[in-house]
Amino acid sequence: MYLKTIYLKYMDDVPMAGEMQSNGELSKGIEDYLSRTQYDRPEHREKVVDNIIKRFTLLSRNRKYHAILATSSIAEAVEYYELLRAKAPHLNVTSLFDPNIDESGNGFDKEAALELIIGEYNTTYGKRYEVATYAAMKKDISNRLAHKDAYKHLEPGKQIDILIVVNQMLTGFDSKWVNTLYLDKYYKPEQAHDLIQAISRTNRPQDKREKPFGTIRYYRKVHSMKRNIDDAIRMYSGGRPFGVFVDRLPHNLHHINDIFIEIKELFESADIANFSHLPSINAEKGRFAKLFKALSDHISAARLQGFSWDKSDYETEDGDVISLVLTQEDFQTLQARYRELYENSSGSSSPGNLPYEIDTHLTEIETGAIDYDYMNSRFEKYLKELRKDVLDEERLQKLLDEVHKSFAFLSQEEQRYANQFLIDVQSGNLKYNICKSFHDYIIDYMNKAQEGKIRTLAQNFGLDAELLKEMADARLNENNIDEFGRYTRLKASVSPVLAKAYFQQREGIVLTSPKVRMKLDALLRHFILHGEIE
Repeated sequence: MYLKTIYLKYMDDVPMAGEMQSNGELSKGIEDYLSRTQYDRPEHREKVVDNIIKRFTLLSRNRKYHAILATSSIAEAVEYYELLRAKAPHLNVTSLFDPNIDESGNGFDKEAALELIIGEYNTTYGKRYEVATYAAMKKDISNRLAHKDAYKHLEPGKQIDILIVVNQMLTGFDSKWVNTLYLDKYYKPEQAHDLIQAISRTNRPQDKREKPFGTIRYYRKVHSMKRNIDDAIRMYSGGRPFGVFVDRLPHNLHHINDIFIEIKELFESADIANFSHLPSINAEKGRFAKLFKALSDHISAARLQGFSWDKSDYETEDGDVISLVLTQEDFQTLQARYRELYENSSGSSSPGNLPYEIDTHLTEIETGAIDYDYMNSRFEKYLKELRKDVLDEERLQKLLDEVHKSFAFLSQEEQRYANQFLIDVQSGNLKYNICKSFHDYIIDYMNKAQEGKIRTLAQNFGLDAELLKEMADARLNENNIDEFGRYTRLKASVSPVLAKAYFQQREGIVLTSPKVRMKLDALLRHFILHGEIE
């Protein structure tokens, strides 16, 4: 009973971290009663390493960025080195520490550890350092982390994933390629300057998409460390720590929901279902461009904080649950629409000449990774229902709606042929081959339509059909349409007589040769760049 009373007293009355009193003194929190031996155990280091490995690929953006693990002693640094090498042999791990510091107690052999680390560094990176040239190895590590000199473009496998240190590289070293700091050491309130120096290693800007912020993960007295970090930031920002800390995951999830709802309302007000195509008004396109960029920013940040498309519900520290209203399918569809903002308006324009702001990085996102199997599975369910002797019209319509929604992420051109394919299936004009997927049929329809257009142009103008097909398939733009003189050769293959007859019949008037050449140029350019005949 006595022990229970003590336990309840601490749990009810004593906070985890001490608090500043009105007299300027810091009261004790529960964590202040923890001794260092609580953390100086193999079990603790095992858990830290497991935590690092679990999210390393995500935090490092698939090993694009580097991390620093700071420990409390050289002996601990070496233990972490050996643990990481054993548990994550796929990662490149090394360590730096001051060889002049004496930590010879408890049977720790610093010299042997140093030789091991140097030897494995030489093997990994093809170097020939020794204990005597350890300073040169430190410089090489610094250059490799900062991508300087010979390391501006690192070969795959030649990067440093995790550098383990005690105090080295935590002050004065700057690299925009370091984005994560793991702290298995405790900074006291009076060490605010050292703490600020350490966490500043991660905040150098590099890529606003891949590195929206630096990440700090601390493993000792976590509540007290949060207090010390808050106080240190407040002290060194003149009491105005605004913009220093990023929104935490719950805030980002709320932003994602709010922005998505606004995007959905924008498309619905334009009578567009399932985000199947862009609004026609430039003001609405511009609003979508701005909203999608903000949505993408919050998703990039949330992913680094633990967000995953596999999970839709997230519990907050207060016990509330945030349910994400945005699905991965909807986001992929919006990605496709965002790309079309640029692709459908680019032509001879640069992004800066468009009537709305476009982030070209987002237009380069590969949407081909979208799961076409899902679209095919929706169609097969619909087809199975369609073949029944007795049709349930309500269920049939529901399944058809699912099919339409599943191919909303396709380009507008692909959607046209997807709809035509559905019409042909419904009317019985086409027998579906189960060996071919829905998307296979879309490609077939597009190819046949493209071949028909090229055939028509060849007949009308007598031009080189093979060259036209090559150029139409190459996804050219105004800047490279005449690369290698292809467009010049294509126009030279046109019969002036046929071209003049075509345009005079279409226009119903007599045209001069310069007028015919101008109209021909506009028609061919539009077909090559947009796949359509004007």
